[in-house]
Amino acid sequence: MNVIRRFLQETGFDQAERQPIKGDASTRAYERLTLAKRRTVLMNAPRRPDGPPLRDGLPYSRLAHLARAITWIRSHYDQTLRVEHLAALATMSVTSFHRHFRALTSMTPVQFQKQLRLHEARTRLLADPRDIAGAGYAVGYHSPSQFSREYRRMFGAPPSRDASAVRAQTPSLPGADSPRLSLPGC
Repeated sequence: MNVIRRFLQETGFDQAERQPIKGDASTRAYERLTLAKRRTVLMNAPRRPDGPPLRDGLPYSRLAHLARAITWIRSHYDQTLRVEHLAALATMSVTSFHRHFRALTSMTPVQFQKQLRLHEARTRLLADPRDIAGAGYAVGYHSPSQFSREYRRMFGAPPSRDASAVRAQTPSLPGADSPRLSLPGC
């Protein structure tokens, strides 16, 4: 049975007079339905093909859906990540979401979040190297030892030593140990 006929039967408009209405240039079709004194507009919007793959074999629509989840992770990196929630944002099943996310980013959602957290913590430590535990808590870690362990694994040194080394290599950061240039008269 035709889907539109079934829809019209379920809504009580199966005996309605159907008059086509001019639509836009899309694949949608419009009809005016009149039944006794009831009038409504029916819009038929068939699925459109996804188009060619743009990146890693994914069409634009999948990339746009994944972008919603990635944006959420970037905005909420300090919160507990629920993959079910991310999959819902991307309008995918959990399994499909994992597969497409990994194809796009080369990591799992949890690994992606961890990387964001640790980079943000490093940025915070460069601004204030004295508050290591505070930097860990600010980016979502609940255990200073876990934060330190994961930080060392990613950057190759514990947070305090890494922050000192990066600050020493970056003369523009306040507190860096390298000499500063000064302009005459300043």
